Amino acid sequence: MSVGRLNSKGFSLVEIVTVAGVIGVLAMLAIPNFIKTADLARKNICIANMRQIRGVVELWAADNQMATDDTPLMCDLVPEYIKRWPKCGSVPYEIPAAGEDPSCPQENPTHVL
Repeated sequence: MSVGRLNSKGFSLVEIVTVAGVIGVLAMLAIPNFIKTADLARKNICIANMRQIRGVVELWAADNQMATDDTPLMCDLVPEYIKRWPKCGSVPYEIPAAGEDPSCPQENPTHVL
């Protein structure tokens, strides 16, 4: 009589649990980095939008020979100077006066020009 190994064609429970544990540890290490990267991207988009708004308002003021404290209307800027008015998340930016910097509509302290 020969003693041999059973002919199994699958993974054992120990192998499956080990792989699941390794995947869990890798996810624990990776997810915080993804969240941090997404927050940084949102901040950079907001700052880029504020720079664009500042440029659009300054261009409007220069083209129309306005004073530095004049504030344009939305119809003055869209679509002649900017195709679509930007938003931070789902909240649109307020239109600043010609000499002022725009601010984040969500009042996020890290979103500063």
